[in-house]
Amino acid sequence: MSRLPRFSCPPELSGKLETWFVEFSLHFRDFVKSPRPLRGTPKLSLHVGPPVVTHSQWPKTAGGMLDQMCQLPDSRIAKVVSTIKKKTPADGLAVNVEEPLLQVLSLLKYQITFAELQWTEKQGERKASAKLVDIMHLYDQWVHEVLPPGGLRFKTNERHNLLLLYGLAGGLEKLTSSELVHFFDNVCPCGTEIHNQQVLQRLRAKLQKSLAWCDPTRME
Repeated sequence: MSRLPRFSCPPELSGKLETWFVEFSLHFRDFVKSPRPLRGTPKLSLHVGPPVVTHSQWPKTAGGMLDQMCQLPDSRIAKVVSTIKKKTPADGLAVNVEEPLLQVLSLLKYQITFAELQWTEKQGERKASAKLVDIMHLYDQWVHEVLPPGGLRFKTNERHNLLLLYGLAGGLEKLTSSELVHFFDNVCPCGTEIHNQQVLQRLRAKLQKSLAWCDPTRME
């Protein structure tokens, strides 16, 4: 495994994290922290056209979406996406693109998979129904390019959620609680200099439990 770039960490940490995930995290940090355009700077023209779902080039599968992302001009992101695709089973690449997008939105907003919300609704939980409607609404806004001008707003810290979601496939599940805090203090773009250890621990455990969910009847 190659040496971790651009931030200092204990030697034991470099042996636990995947290089592709560290590269993704650093790019994510740099992108979010990039300076905003100054006032008076001409704005880029907004895309005008039919909803993206009507385009013939719109990917129909998760694999197709990853293929398009591999063509992004930033070679760092293209490399990361390519690595993710190689690690994804064939049946995972073949799923309809709607499914993973719904899962990500559900995990970002409620830290629970869309599939688990569907199962919970079938058990008669009315709150799950409201959450499902909310996630579907967010999905429709995204694919039809009608998101609010300021972007989506989440009550949870979506940057923490995103880093942990990708990181659970990149080695974050192997870190001790203190190592997890060290990583977030150096890489997370949320602006917090010192992260709360208990908050990160709880979030990691919650996402791990949700991602491991398969059949609730088997859960203890």
